[in-house]
Amino acid sequence: MQIFLLYILVSCSVSIIRSTFKLSEPSLQTNNQMFKSIDIENLPRLDLFISTSTFSSSILSNKKIYNDTLNEQYFTRRIIIERPLTRADHNKTIQCQVESNNNIEIYLIKNVSINIEYGPNLETGALSKVRLESETLKTMEMECQIEANPNPSYVWYEISSNISTGTMSDYDQKNSYGRLNTIEQSVFGTSKRIERIYQEKGQYIMQCQAQSRGKTVKQEFSIFIN
Repeated sequence: MQIFLLYILVSCSVSIIRSTFKLSEPSLQTNNQMFKSIDIENLPRLDLFISTSTFSSSILSNKKIYNDTLNEQYFTRRIIIERPLTRADHNKTIQCQVESNNNIEIYLIKNVSINIEYGPNLETGALSKVRLESETLKTMEMECQIEANPNPSYVWYEISSNISTGTMSDYDQKNSYGRLNTIEQSVFGTSKRIERIYQEKGQYIMQCQAQSRGKTVKQEFSIFIN
């Protein structure tokens, strides 16, 4: 048995060797009672069950597409369920179950977890800019609230602002005194969660960048140390 998972399709297929048996029935061609053999084919029945809570039996029955092929003695049946898969379906289970239709209880069951690619996105309820307060010499924990599948790579940047005079670049900002605030950033860590200890009072900025599937999402932390 094989299971094929596409981003917007769920399908299941099975190939089984056809089984045949012979029945005899009387032939009416002569007065003598003779018998001829008739081959009866037993073809499999394939049922597809999906355990996601958003599926109902009526939806499954309306959306099933059957595709049967016969190659010599091999019978293949494929069932496709057309339904867009969403992030909520991630890690749910698909079950393909094959039963014989000749009153013999033969079952073949395959369970496969659904893997949905998504993100990176801010976690539910998370803000793109976070304000934190703490005290000097106290350990602070910060966690990047960005998730994705495949798991993103995280980079934390410590952002500092230096007051200077000179030509203004695209990354510089002019303050109320007409001077330029040059924004600099340096890599601090590459994990989802980091710890910081600030020795002096003031305002600090940390920025987390999460990258997955060629997309980058940022979350900024403004830290006020008293």
